[in-house]
Amino acid sequence: MQGEGMGFSWVTLTTVLPVCGQVTALHSGKEIHGQIVKSKKRGDVPLLNSLMDMYAKCGAIDYCRKVFDRMQNKDITSWNTMISGYSINGQIEEAMALFDEMISNRIRPDGITFVALLSGCSHSGLTSKGKRLFHVMQNYGVKPSLEHYACLVDMLGRSGKLDEALAVVESLPMKPSGSIWGSLLNSCRLYGNVSLAETVVERLFEIEPNNPGNYVMLSNVYANAGMWEEVKRVREMMGMRGIKKDAGCSWIQIKHRIHTFVAGGSTDFRNSAEFCRIWSELSDATKKVGYVPDTEVVLHDINAEMKTMWVCGHSERLAAVYALINTGDGMPVRITKNLRVCVDCHSWMKAVSRVTRRLIVLRDTNRFHHFENGTCSCKDYW
Repeated sequence: MQGEGMGFSWVTLTTVLPVCGQVTALHSGKEIHGQIVKSKKRGDVPLLNSLMDMYAKCGAIDYCRKVFDRMQNKDITSWNTMISGYSINGQIEEAMALFDEMISNRIRPDGITFVALLSGCSHSGLTSKGKRLFHVMQNYGVKPSLEHYACLVDMLGRSGKLDEALAVVESLPMKPSGSIWGSLLNSCRLYGNVSLAETVVERLFEIEPNNPGNYVMLSNVYANAGMWEEVKRVREMMGMRGIKKDAGCSWIQIKHRIHTFVAGGSTDFRNSAEFCRIWSELSDATKKVGYVPDTEVVLHDINAEMKTMWVCGHSERLAAVYALINTGDGMPVRITKNLRVCVDCHSWMKAVSRVTRRLIVLRDTNRFHHFENGTCSCKDYW
């Protein structure tokens, strides 16, 4: 469009910004923000809401707040976007404070407001506060939907209250969705409850028979329990049904280009002299600050040496090393992953952020992790 001299409208930018947020293309999103600033026209509310959403989904929550504070007019979407941004970036206290400000300004919250707050409580371990919110929202005329119940079940399950979570599912006034059963299955994995996992997965196989995540989760439950014959059975079942596990994939943006990495892949890069040098330096430095590979996250019946090799080939690590090589000292590293980050990669990222003095922002399927000086914004609860 620009090459043809077409110019652009706010609708154009409002359409493009969500794409930047989806692939965490912060560099491109900032360029669009620059176009808005340089324009003689004032950005309308839908455009600025899209800009906020892009920054939140790229993990740049400070930029998101600056846009929010400078908006002369705000609608309910503006408040929800800011609250949701805080929640997914692990800043639940800031989200709650903004919710209080919203109420004091007589802005009536809606169902989306409470989904954001409940999700934030779930990923922060604030079970009691989340349960209170679930009951309070009805005071604002918000009737619990399937999404609210999904947040409640996830919250209870993550905190180890599996029986209470199951009771909520069984008493739902509507048919439980696959995401609700999937959340409960994940909690079974976290707490090693094999019998409940087997019950839950039967429901999931009825609702989502072709979802590979359900089979992988059940396999992980069995692997954590050392039930290797059952792991083999699940994998054979997947093969018979033509179901393949999603490969771990991570991507980063450097200038205008998106670079993608697959777990165990990128052999040309991994064999390069630059990679070997940086990897060796990081291995020595992270070892000195106490990092030791946690091979228990490799849920395969193989020896310890092979497990260590598998862990080191996870896609987010490859992306991090590539970013360290190709960006200047002190520049933040921003990574997006299509799966949940494993415990060992989480520990490795904390160690790398400490030895390199870099901010590493990792977005996985659950939330954002901001690694800085050896700690993570999630406080190791995700």
